[in-house]
Amino acid sequence: MNIKKYKYYVLTLFLFISNSQASNITVEVGYHFGGDELAVTGSSNSNTYKINAGELMSLAVGSHIYLDHEFYLRTLVGIKSTFGIGDSGDVVWSRFLVEFMPFIRVDKWAFGAGLSYQLNPRLSGGYVQQNNITNTEYKNTLGFVFEVDYQQGESSYVGIKYTVIAYEPVNSVSNAINGNSVGFVMGTVF
Repeated sequence: MNIKKYKYYVLTLFLFISNSQASNITVEVGYHFGGDELAVTGSSNSNTYKINAGELMSLAVGSHIYLDHEFYLRTLVGIKSTFGIGDSGDVVWSRFLVEFMPFIRVDKWAFGAGLSYQLNPRLSGGYVQQNNITNTEYKNTLGFVFEVDYQQGESSYVGIKYTVIAYEPVNSVSNAINGNSVGFVMGTVF
């Protein structure tokens, strides 16, 4: 699948949905873990920090569009990033995300499945203990996302999000990196 060809369609769909009359602003934060190991930093006191492809913090804003009380759409635009600081070098792993998920609500529970398009995945920093990575760019990638939320009224939710995605290096023949992750998310709808 040629992702470059579809990225403008995804962004246009997001903007259309975000400007819908029935939309509410949504803010979501998350803590994620999982994926292949990308790099390891170390310090003089023998502490190490591993950078995995599916981790760590995410922050996103978007729209929460109620089509019915039991059915709604959530679109998000945000960033997912982690970093390691050590004597052997500082490393940052970041990517921008666009997510689109329809949800079905059953009482206080909501179940969603959709797409996650991640732009400009990049591992950057100084020398690290393993892989000697300074800057590695990955192709924009389309993945899948599944989520189960517990609704705390109409205005907030907590949930578990599972992302299925693989990152392919831009200028390398090496294999794709597994970026699958499990995350705990909290969101507020305004």
